[in-house]
Amino acid sequence: MPVARFSSTILGVGVPASMNIATLADFVKRARAEAGKFNSAAVPGITELAFDYFAHSAKITTTKVPYKDIVQAVNDLAEDRLQVYSASYAILRPQREAGRITVLAQMGRERAPSLPDIPTGIEAGFPELEMDGNVGLFGSKALAAELRERIGADVVAVSDDKAIDDKLNATAQTPSRGGAKEFAASIERQRAQIATIAKALGIQPTR
Repeated sequence: MPVARFSSTILGVGVPASMNIATLADFVKRARAEAGKFNSAAVPGITELAFDYFAHSAKITTTKVPYKDIVQAVNDLAEDRLQVYSASYAILRPQREAGRITVLAQMGRERAPSLPDIPTGIEAGFPELEMDGNVGLFGSKALAAELRERIGADVVAVSDDKAIDDKLNATAQTPSRGGAKEFAASIERQRAQIATIAKALGIQPTR
């Protein structure tokens, strides 16, 4: 059961710097013009779902390359063996700071304060490229609602500290505190969002 929300992991979309693509719109234009030539990393999770929904809506296609090692995926992106990769910014950051990849957009509804120079997918004109990287604390179903609320309030109070904010920013997260009710609401919003994406992409439950 949701107890407290801590933060939101920053998610983004990167391309090789060698492609000289500066914006998400430029990427879409190139992907349409060079249909079938772009590879993307197939790494199951919410970032892949969000990217696939964006690609579906933008009417672009990529060849999916499966990866078990996400570090290898970002290395291949830097070497232009992949032409696009959606992942947490923490994974993309080292190659971006080395000048080897360009991060075209972040997936949050608002820009992360630590990344004011990277637009959101919404700002770039592609609202489908939006996904929240929820991070929080869960408890068992046996935990009483009153106790969950109290623990959640304590977590929010204790974590409301600039030193903690600085550490979150350093690990490519955005502080996003909330108690049990706020965390549950954000989970339900994401559940509905994923259901919409699954319907659009024709994804069926496996069980």
